[in-house]
Formats: sequence, structure tokens, C-alpha cells
Amino acid sequence: MKKYSHMLFAAGFGSILLGIYQIFLPVGLFYFVFVVFFALCGEVCDLLDFKLYTEHERRFLSHSPLSPLLWLIAIASGIFSSLLHPSLGFFIGIATYLVILTHLFLDSLNPSGVPLFSGKRIVVQHIPYDNWLWNFGFSLLGAFFLFMGYVLWFLFL
Repeated sequence: MKKYSHMLFAAGFGSILLGIYQIFLPVGLFYFVFVVFFALCGEVCDLLDFKLYTEHERRFLSHSPLSPLLWLIAIASGIFSSLLHPSLGFFIGIATYLVILTHLFLDSLNPSGVPLFSGKRIVVQHIPYDNWLWNFGFSLLGAFFLFMGYVLWFLFL
């Protein structure tokens, strides 16, 4: 999928997760900071890919659900967020990893898939990354999630 689809879907998915967390413990205006952070997490795999390798290729360290680098990003975000509240740190760590998994899910829809191990790839579907209908559909779903997360945040302020 295209960059905008990854980022909008990730922001929306993260927004829903934050909205659910908001029911139990208010996050206040940090909600918006975390939504932007989740949007960036939706693109972190590709950013790592361009920094680690000379070519954009889905490899283990940047595009595997078992990548220690992606786990480290989730753990670091949880540790940093725990400065605000311990349960928020735990939640943000898990939510960050789940948001990163949305990127991997969308990439697994492409014919090249994502690596699980060095020789094994996960391919869910064979949709070209630039298919406008699928990109629009996931962007629309992300926007809907974003709106619903905002509604939850607003209702439980």
C-alpha cells in the first residue's frame, strides 16, 4: 500500500486504541501527540528500510513481526510514556507494536509479502501496492477509526 494508506490506517487504529484506553484513564491532550506518533509508526518500517539498506526491500530487521528492532521501538515508546503514568507506558508499548503490525499487515497484502524468518515470507493477498481502490479503502477505514477514536476521547474527557 501507499505511504498515505499506511499512515492514515495506523493513526486511525492507534486512535481507536487510545479512545478505549481513555475510557479507563484520561490521557488529555496527549491523545493528539500519540495519534501523530502512531501515524509515524505506520511508516517506521519503511523509514528503517531506507536507513539500513541501500535498496527498499522488505527484510527481516525492518519488516518482520519478529524483528528485535521493531520490538525495541515498542519497548522504548512504552518506557518513555511510563513517565506520564505507568499503565499508560505499558499500554503505549503494546499499542505501538500493534500499530507497527498494521504496516506489516498492509505490506503482506502485496505480492512480495513480508518476511517471517530469513527464508519464509507471509503473503496474504496479491494486491499491487498502488491499487487505488484498496489504498482508498484502507485510508477510508483509517479515517473512520480516527473519527471514532476522537469521539471516544471526547466522550470520556
